[in-house]
Amino acid sequence: MHETLTQKEFTDKYNAGQREFKDVLMQFFDISGMKMSDLTIKNSKIMFCNFHNCELKNLKIDNCTIFFLSFYTGSANEILFDKCDIEQMLFDTFSFGRTKFSSCNIRWSAILNSNSSVVDMVSSSQYKFFTDLSQVTAQDIENAVKIIGHDIERLDLGTRMKVKEMIRQDIDRFHLPDSSKKNKGYANKSQKYDDTPLTYNEIKDMVETAYGARDTYKTKKSAYDADRAYK
Repeated sequence: MHETLTQKEFTDKYNAGQREFKDVLMQFFDISGMKMSDLTIKNSKIMFCNFHNCELKNLKIDNCTIFFLSFYTGSANEILFDKCDIEQMLFDTFSFGRTKFSSCNIRWSAILNSNSSVVDMVSSSQYKFFTDLSQVTAQDIENAVKIIGHDIERLDLGTRMKVKEMIRQDIDRFHLPDSSKKNKGYANKSQKYDDTPLTYNEIKDMVETAYGARDTYKTKKSAYDADRAYK
């Protein structure tokens, strides 16, 4: 059983001197400009968390389940991911020092625009792990969209609605094509952030933006209609 740890609780406890967090659920974090050192996260779940321009030193993530974790800019030195199950993790424009993924299972993840060659991943299994956008194909995007859509719909109701709200807010915040206008399930603004299934295009916009891949390949016509929702 994992105890939910909010972003405020995490930062308050860290700033008060706590350096080990065990058996916690960390989700929906959006942290910018934080320096973290001598930190251990163990036997925990980390989901839908973003770290922007953070400085990490002597960090150990041990036996954790990680889903949708991103690091944009920032740096890391003396970092160890040990025996973690990782899906949809992204490092972008990141500076690595000594970093190791030991006995991890890594799927659909990437280290882009970074010095990935110094990262030790020899002992970890990797499936669809990208280090350059040229490796990402239109079919990869299609497959990622299907996987993410199905994974989101399997979440519990509260988490699922929060994830959908975040995705739809990001469409507005980053001025992405608003596929929600095509979704009859929430045709007016008051219905926008509900549990209506995400459309194919909503998830595709998110995936392409995450990988910075919108202009990197010529997208083929999808086998899925743009209004089709994942159920």
